[in-house]
Amino acid sequence: MSYGIKKLVLLFVSFAKYIFYSLINFSIPTQKPKTNDNSILLIKVDEIGDYILFRNFLESLRNSKKYKNKKITLLGNKAWKSIFEKLDSTFVDESIWLDKNQFSKSIDYRKKFLENIGKTYHGEAVNCSFSRNFFLDDNIMSKVNAKNKIGFETDLATAFNWQRRISNNYYDSLIKTDYNHRFDFYKNKLLFEYLTGEQVDLQKPAIEIIPQKNPFIEYQPYVAFYIGAKQSYRRWNVEYFSELANFIIDKYNYNLLLLGASADKIHAQNFLKINNSEKVKNFTEKTSLLEIIKILHDAELFVSNDSGLAHISMAVQSKTIVLSNGSRYGRFFPYPKEITNISTTIFPEIIERKKDNPEHLIDKYHYTSSLNINSIKVNTVVEQADKFLSNH
Repeated sequence: MSYGIKKLVLLFVSFAKYIFYSLINFSIPTQKPKTNDNSILLIKVDEIGDYILFRNFLESLRNSKKYKNKKITLLGNKAWKSIFEKLDSTFVDESIWLDKNQFSKSIDYRKKFLENIGKTYHGEAVNCSFSRNFFLDDNIMSKVNAKNKIGFETDLATAFNWQRRISNNYYDSLIKTDYNHRFDFYKNKLLFEYLTGEQVDLQKPAIEIIPQKNPFIEYQPYVAFYIGAKQSYRRWNVEYFSELANFIIDKYNYNLLLLGASADKIHAQNFLKINNSEKVKNFTEKTSLLEIIKILHDAELFVSNDSGLAHISMAVQSKTIVLSNGSRYGRFFPYPKEITNISTTIFPEIIERKKDNPEHLIDKYHYTSSLNINSIKVNTVVEQADKFLSNH
């Protein structure tokens, strides 16, 4: 299927979804909730990595002059609920949790969720995601009752132009960004400075480690791998990961921990088919997010495809190698040098050769990249891993 035909099919499907979801929206009765100007609703329903780049700003909102005495409600993605409840719940008065899978697949769940959202009123409602999703956070915002609705002047990463023209009308204020806010952490900083009217003194995402026993202390010293990813274009070849593992085991005699969720089991199984070293320990689907934070903090090195776990590793200041085909270059990876100097992102050679021209790379790959992640050579990753591990 050609790119033009594929885009036409996607356009048709998205328009059909719009009509279908509009019928659901119209079936939800209009609510007249009690007015509460002394409250703010934050909508943040993206994935784990997005939350890691966002979460530190909740404290600045809570402590600001404008919001310290206001009710703060967070509408979040249940995927990172455990991190929020353990580390960040003191900065928020109330939390609402969305099951994104159910919201997209169950009509009853979607209708009930939107109906419940419409029963409350907030002085302000803020969509905290830069790339607004027309059928997700934008749809939720359309049913929110608020005096002032705020969002970003979104890009087209997750929306068509016609969708953006419609959803812009859901908001009273739209925040513009520029090149200086290309990295998502800086977009979040811009948002919270806009909301509070104060300068936010946060320089980088960070996770404060709560004293707890490392469940895998018996395997130290170890290197951790995350070899999965939702999209195939983000997954470096399992055989290449195995070659890297062999180098680390042969030279440093470290254990190798495989991390991941249930969706990553198949990749771990493929890895174990070609690498039966007793040094390899498969903990895919066997760790909680809170345990992973501690595991990554204590790792000698973490090597990962573009993932939420990579952002956690960066936030606990561990040595990290991220492998990426370049999609959304500059927004999530690579991390700016002022944030970390003990981590790196390795891209296909065509990007590596032009790293001294980030404006060009951001312009070309800010939405997506068709480059093959498997063009990243094993030797390149081995050399970087050796550099990190030898520099204790």
